[in-house]
Formats: sequence, structure tokens, C-alpha cells
Amino acid sequence: MQIALSINAADSGEARDLLLRARDIVPPLGWIHIDVGDGAYNPVANWGDASEFAATMKDMPGMNAEVHLMAEDYEERIVPWLEAGAKRVIVQADLLRDAEYLMELGEKYGATMMLSVPPHIPVSDLAPYYGKFGAFQILCVTPGTSGQAFQEGALATIAAVRAAVPDAIIEADGGMAPDTLRRAKAAGADIAVSSSYVWKAVDPKRAYAELLSI
Repeated sequence: MQIALSINAADSGEARDLLLRARDIVPPLGWIHIDVGDGAYNPVANWGDASEFAATMKDMPGMNAEVHLMAEDYEERIVPWLEAGAKRVIVQADLLRDAEYLMELGEKYGATMMLSVPPHIPVSDLAPYYGKFGAFQILCVTPGTSGQAFQEGALATIAAVRAAVPDAIIEADGGMAPDTLRRAKAAGADIAVSSSYVWKAVDPKRAYAELLSI
């Protein structure tokens, strides 16, 4: 199972520190996940400077990155992140305005566009997007601070999306620890985003490897 290590930073200094620490945790060609909140849709406003990210990534050759735009003005942020090298861009389903525009950007930059499904969105609302998106992120917590408890209802959403789009990329994000990761994988997820379990561990590299082995 693919594990994307979350970078959720308050400012540029913390972001660079976490990114460089991730270099010693994530193996070559592995993935990092950048959380970008605007303080409006997502109550947490955090670092999200694509140009600073691009500069730091020069010291991290071979690393893949995805960016999760939890922001009402996500359309203004996408292109800078794609130009900075993001391979996947994640946009909230309840903010989506123009799916075709996202598909065009994905084709232009060779990136995957992923639709994020927060807990309050009924899975039935996703039906119009099954023919457009090939990648879905199931949020297992409410958008906001890291370290929240896993919400069990996410498992049914993962299973429903997997049944509807058998070949989709499905990512589980929030509350990921060995037990919840195993259940998310059994439900149909093939990527998991980890934050607190790794960063708060005594040995983050070992905690990441533990998740990666599941």
C-alpha cells in the first residue's frame, strides 16, 4: 500500500523543516502529501507557498508530491502547484465548480486530479463524477486539525466508491494507524495519508515503514 507522509505546516520555516525531515523517512520515489488550508473552508490556515515548495524540492530529488487544496479559492492555487511539480492535486467535492477545467489541467501537466470526499457528503452525490475522475480521496476525519479520531463511516464510503469505480485510485486520509489502515485497505483503499502516527512517533522512520508494510 502506498503511504503519503503529510506535511501540515504553520509557516515556511516549519514547512522546510518537515520536508527535509521527510527526505530521511520516505524512500526514493515515495510520496509526500501537502495540506493547504485557507482558514475559511478549512478552519486551519496553514502554509501553502508553491514557490517555496519548488525551491525545497530541489534538495529532494526523486520525491513525488501531492497537494490537498482545502481552500475556497482552490482554482487560483492549482497552476502554481502544478508548475512547482505536484503530481496529484486534490480538490474538495463540496467546493468543485468545474470538473472539466481540472481534467484539462491534469492532461496539460501530466498530473492526476483527485476528488476529496469529506464525511458530510453522501456517497450518492458522487455519481456524476464517476465518469470524470479516476482518483478519489476519502476523508476519514472532518477537515481541520491533524490528530483527529478515525470516523468509521469512511469505510462504507471507500467500499462504495471501489464498487462504483473498480479501477479508481482511492486514498484514505485521516486517523491512519495500523489498525485503521488495515481496515481502509480491506474496504478498497490503495493509498493512505499519514501525519500524527508518523510525526509523533519516537522513531518516525520506523513508524512510516510499519505503515508501508501493511
